[in-house]
Amino acid sequence: MFKIFVPYSIEKNIGRHYNDCMELVGDEEFGIFVDGDTIFTTTNFGHQIQDIIKQNSDCRAFTGVTNRVNCKWQIAPGVDQDNNDILYHRRFGKLLQQQQQHKLSDHTDEQPMSGFLIALRHDLWWEMGGFLEQGMIGIDNDFHRRVANAGARIYCADGLYLFHWYMGDGGFNRNTDHLT
Repeated sequence: MFKIFVPYSIEKNIGRHYNDCMELVGDEEFGIFVDGDTIFTTTNFGHQIQDIIKQNSDCRAFTGVTNRVNCKWQIAPGVDQDNNDILYHRRFGKLLQQQQQHKLSDHTDEQPMSGFLIALRHDLWWEMGGFLEQGMIGIDNDFHRRVANAGARIYCADGLYLFHWYMGDGGFNRNTDHLT
């Protein structure tokens, strides 16, 4: 049904790594990519993802919600963005999962998504021509546009919450050498 990957590219070509991973995904399966600085906050996240896929057969691309990211619609409503206590985020994620369960919201025509979590069905990956194989930055925004250009929708699983360390130190001494 799906395979989860935590991508990293020493060659600084994350799109190529995404494409290599998608080659390992079956025709009707999803490839799910999560950033290395994220944590699923519920113990049954795999079952939740499975249920999202089963209950939304028209969904071929989705993301989730988080505490910190540059895309406003991916920030979970009511989350304390400055809190780095993982217990707080586990409790928040469990509550959000209970409240939102498998609810999807369509964000195709909004600000391009951030790629802390990308879920993509193999057939749509093929239709969109794969991921851009150029650098590390902007691949997620390009992905959003390619999905829309392929005639598909970008959904947000409103109850699938991941803690994202992104700028967790207040943005001080943020080393981005791995991105450039």
